[in-house]
Amino acid sequence: MNHGHIIVHQPMSFLPDREFYRCVAGYQGNAGSRDWRVFTDLADVSINIARPLDAASPIGLDLEQSLHALDSTSINLCLALFPWARFRKRKATVKMHRLLDLHDTIPTFIRIPAARCTTSTSSTSFL
Repeated sequence: MNHGHIIVHQPMSFLPDREFYRCVAGYQGNAGSRDWRVFTDLADVSINIARPLDAASPIGLDLEQSLHALDSTSINLCLALFPWARFRKRKATVKMHRLLDLHDTIPTFIRIPAARCTTSTSSTSFL
């Protein structure tokens, strides 16, 4: 465990500094205020670094084409902090739909819609 640092510091330590500063500068961010798209860009950079490292791992199947799985999970949120995610009268929830390429452990696509969006409705986004 890395004591004395926030949890984001640990994964960020694997990214090149130039990539971090490029993402932050792209949205005129600074240490006190960052646009949410900075974190989207940083996630893309992280995935692009990690995907080749994981690609060589065998899955135990010899397939000619890719094999994908669709996973869906609900994430409960505090209604007072996330009023835009209202699901029920006193509950806030979002769903996370992930399309997984079973050749590696990194999702190919992630979508986080309102909880009212069903998995079957969201699956058309992956096609």
